[in-house]
Amino acid sequence: MLPRGTNELPAEYLQYWNLAEQSGYSGTLILAKKEPRSVQYGLGIDQLDCEGRLIALEYDSFCIVNVYVPNSQSSDERLDY
Repeated sequence: MLPRGTNELPAEYLQYWNLAEQSGYSGTLILAKKEPRSVQYGLGIDQLDCEGRLIALEYDSFCIVNVYVPNSQSSDERLDY
């Protein structure tokens, strides 16, 4: 946990960022203390991946997936998305 009022991470954390192409729109981040075997950014679908909504880290005994699910809006316009 970061001390209140600071944006600096301790040096021992590895940072895996997946930012949206549109600045300030969406994105995901995983902080890890151990190097994963592999890292995956996105699903391989350009229409979805441009929003930076998925990061997956694979370790020897587990995987961790960070997904930022789109808001369906009040009219459900993005529900299928």
